[in-house]
Amino acid sequence: MKLVVFVLGMHRSGTSALTGVLNLMGLDLGNDLMDGTKFNPKGYFENNSIFKMNEKILANTNSEWNDIHFSIDKIKKSDFELYVEEIEKILQDEFKYTNNIAIKDPRMCLLFPIWEVACLNLGYKIKVILPYRNPLEVAQSLKTRDGFSLEDGLLLWTQHILFAEYFTRDYQRMTVIFSELLKNPKKILGQLYDFLDIEKEEGIAEDVGEFLDSNIKHKNISLGNFSKETPGFLRDLIQIIQKRDFENRELFDAIRKEYVYSLNLFQNKELIQKINSYDLLVKKCEELEYKNSLLERIKDDSVFDEEYYIKKYPDLTTFNDEYINHYVLYGNSEGRYPNEYSEMYKIDKKDKLPLAYQLQEISQQKAELEEAYAQKEQEVQRVTSETESILNDMALIKERLSQTEESLEGEQSQNSALKVELETLQTQLQSQTEQLNNKENQLQEISQQKAELEEAYAQKEQEVQRVTSETESILNDMALIKERLSQTEESLEGEQSQNSALKVELETLQTQLQSQTEQLNNKENQLQEISQQKAELEEAYAQKEQEVHNLGESINEIVNDLANIKESKCWIYTKPIRDMQKLIGKNNV
Repeated sequence: MKLVVFVLGMHRSGTSALTGVLNLMGLDLGNDLMDGTKFNPKGYFENNSIFKMNEKILANTNSEWNDIHFSIDKIKKSDFELYVEEIEKILQDEFKYTNNIAIKDPRMCLLFPIWEVACLNLGYKIKVILPYRNPLEVAQSLKTRDGFSLEDGLLLWTQHILFAEYFTRDYQRMTVIFSELLKNPKKILGQLYDFLDIEKEEGIAEDVGEFLDSNIKHKNISLGNFSKETPGFLRDLIQIIQKRDFENRELFDAIRKEYVYSLNLFQNKELIQKINSYDLLVKKCEELEYKNSLLERIKDDSVFDEEYYIKKYPDLTTFNDEYINHYVLYGNSEGRYPNEYSEMYKIDKKDKLPLAYQLQEISQQKAELEEAYAQKEQEVQRVTSETESILNDMALIKERLSQTEESLEGEQSQNSALKVELETLQTQLQSQTEQLNNKENQLQEISQQKAELEEAYAQKEQEVQRVTSETESILNDMALIKERLSQTEESLEGEQSQNSALKVELETLQTQLQSQTEQLNNKENQLQEISQQKAELEEAYAQKEQEVHNLGESINEIVNDLANIKESKCWIYTKPIRDMQKLIGKNNV
């Protein structure tokens, strides 16, 4: 399956540079490419056949590439189908032997649906690349090249961007920012290979780097450098580019409606209608002049035009006789036309031979009669000589001479009949002229019918205006809804900011709690150590208390022994015992 890649971008948006890169990657652009100019010295990378086809379509709708009011809906269905057939032939001729194709023409942003049908009919796989560039840079570039005002350039950029996005929603798409292509060509090259899914070639990155030099881009303006006076739909489009929000279809739809509404609001509809009417009148005058030239050239629709016949039917180049004879013998019965006028109005002349051929037959008959007359005259001379030589046969010769004279009179009467027939043919020619006048009357009737159709069209136009007013009311309601939505979003942002503060505070408390938990764990560890030390001290205390108890019992035994000594000894010997009693206590002695 062939792959066709459409580069759909506004004029002066880097489409030539991008398509040049695609060509370096191996995609075919066709045979006949447009030459470079001082504005694009490296070339436009546009196919001339494709360019001429798009120019033809726009011209046939009384439009051109910078018409901000152009709509694909202006093209009649019958014309649309004819254009598709022509485009199919162009694609087959230009890309017969290649599988990967690239097509670039900014007019394609407006005419893509026609090319889309042709490619689908041929079984091509479609992918789309949408290049973007700062609209103010584009407008300034158009002002330099074409003398457009900045406002016209910005409107054209908006028109091309919106309709290119809308027409291509059913296909795989990739967006390329012109400034990023120049700053980081290797990155964009890799993205292109991934998007197109084609085989990479060695050394392409270096070739692309050499091709994309800094001289390609002459205007450099920041996307943030737009004032408040910029129209709302244009600011919204710029924000889409800044945020890379290229798949936001709802936003694109809203911007497109606002753009069309603004365009209708500030453009003088009556003036536009008058301009369109004038263009239609000019086209009709040209058609009438062309038809008049045909009528001047061909007074009778049955006149044979040899130059037209040869050009129309090239298969007759091998015919060795006069072409009028071919038409009489074969062409008339085969449904071939004798002249351009007959073809234009599909006039069937199978039962009527051309007047020129009739005149030729008459001339031929006249020549034959003159030749016969000459022969007769020779015969008379011969008879006269015989009469002079043969006097004896004078009577016979006179009789034969009389017969010859009678024959001559018969020939003369035939000549008279031929004159009468010639006058009849002249009468027929006059009748044909009257028929031509009748056709002109028919043309006037058709013109009257056209006027009636134009009146019906005006009524439809009023109905469209009514629908437009209803649409404007709906747009106003949408604006109110959008304002309420904006307020809701602001309130939501406030709630979100409060939630963020609470979240920060919660994180702080969690941190403090974690710190206190660690301190508590440390305290518990210390308490366990103290409890262990207490148990050890209690155990040591119990041992000491047992030792004291044992010591007390030993002392009591000693005291008892001393008491016994006291009872048996004198006072002086018992003095230590008394001192010990004072020290220990009498109850223990």
